[in-house]
Amino acid sequence: MGDFTDCQQSIRIHHEEMFSLRERYLTSPPKFHINFMFSCQPYYHQWVLHQDSTNPEYERLINAPKIKNIIVLNLEKFISQEPARRTIEEALKDWPVDANWRKNFIDYAMIKAQDKIIRMPRRHNSVFLEFEIVTIHKHVYDEGRALMESSIQDSEEEDDDWMEDDDWMEEDYDSSCMVPTVESSIESLEMKKIMDYGTACSICLEEFPGDGECEGVIMQCKHIFHGDYIKKWLKTSHYCPVCRFEMPTS
Repeated sequence: MGDFTDCQQSIRIHHEEMFSLRERYLTSPPKFHINFMFSCQPYYHQWVLHQDSTNPEYERLINAPKIKNIIVLNLEKFISQEPARRTIEEALKDWPVDANWRKNFIDYAMIKAQDKIIRMPRRHNSVFLEFEIVTIHKHVYDEGRALMESSIQDSEEEDDDWMEDDDWMEEDYDSSCMVPTVESSIESLEMKKIMDYGTACSICLEEFPGDGECEGVIMQCKHIFHGDYIKKWLKTSHYCPVCRFEMPTS
């Protein structure tokens, strides 16, 4: 289906368990170990925002394979803290979570391990900590935005060819039924300084600064765009990409 244009993420610790024990070794003196057992179960909820709708439609749930990591640290490395954190960070780098959340989670796991070591019986030499994480991702695919971005990209790639071969350009428009807006109408589009915070380009959805330093192009249907985006679009179509308001054609 392509890239999803809007993503939301929620993460929770589904289960955690901690215990210690005394392990016996036949050939060497027992060494103290901290055993981390991490697992991450990602769920992906996919939604689609169709061109003719304002409400996303639920499409499917994808259960991705569970990610499991086992990390064993000796006491010296654990006490050093930073080497232990780097080891865990490297093991969890492929988890589908935000980097800040991963850092905070590693801090949480280290604190839990330290607390368990302090409270365990004196004769125990191994600590086990198990954490099960569930990540839920909501992905919304905007069909209209994807179509506009694809058309703009195609326009940029073909601009040079159209300038070199006008006959080919006319044939392409006829065959694709994409009729461009007349050039004079494109050039006469109103430019306006954006003074309101929260106003966004209707193509790329990026908000204008709202301080009056940036100008946007306003079509007759009152939709606002970055100038480069809408002008490239209107060179391939005479419709507003949002409401299909018709512009003059040659």
